[in-house]
Amino acid sequence: MWTSRPLKTEDATFRMVKPPFRCLFCLESKGPFSRIEHIIPESLGNDDDFLEPGFVCDQCNQYFGSEVENKALNASPFGIERTSAAVITKKGKLPFYSGHPGLFLQSTGFKDTVLMVASKENIIYDSRYNSRYLLSFSHVKDEHYIVRMLLKIGLESLLNSPIDPYSKAFDEARKYARYPRLSQSWGLAFAVYPNINDLIICKRMDEYGEIITHQIYQQSMGRMPSGDVMLCLIYRQNIFACNLSASGIEEYCIGFNIRNKFHMDRVYA
Repeated sequence: MWTSRPLKTEDATFRMVKPPFRCLFCLESKGPFSRIEHIIPESLGNDDDFLEPGFVCDQCNQYFGSEVENKALNASPFGIERTSAAVITKKGKLPFYSGHPGLFLQSTGFKDTVLMVASKENIIYDSRYNSRYLLSFSHVKDEHYIVRMLLKIGLESLLNSPIDPYSKAFDEARKYARYPRLSQSWGLAFAVYPNINDLIICKRMDEYGEIITHQIYQQSMGRMPSGDVMLCLIYRQNIFACNLSASGIEEYCIGFNIRNKFHMDRVYA
């Protein structure tokens, strides 16, 4: 599925060990730096992958949480998938989704079982995907917040890679994630994995029957033949990709569609 080679030590000699107490996004050192930063948002099921204080200032941490991640995670497809997966929110509650007029989904606490209240025209099924509902972006601005969240995840993920995320090579991605201009756009690639059974991690039995564990999320970093650094994030059956080096996403989509039997589309947020 992946169309670029993984990042290796020959890409660079950089590896962050200690917090520099310089914000990865605003590049300021004045802080304060009192909060840990979850690379993948907690509301997507991430409990243990985080950065200690000193990489992201409190102001940028709060900004991304309220102005970017909150809006991206309440949009489709993340809002629906979180509800379907019964991922507990940061406040310890079951998730729900109400992104479309006339459509409301409430988690039951059991995976892949939701309560649905909807007008007839809002229910969309497709048997090719095991009768799971297919969703497009629910609003023209949804992809804007999603790609900004992906850029934030990608830049923070580089801290655990051989590549320096503070490099000027990522300044445009940094600016779009934190200070987007109305005239600016950024490419986002999106696909739906056709068979959820391929994403099963393990199966086991207990006294009540079979228990199946599916993958919730997976992230990968890679470099394209052009040299561009890419992030690929898989959440449930949804595959997202964005380019950390430039706004273009065509190279990744072309490679993906050559190598896979299902199609990846691209939009510009």
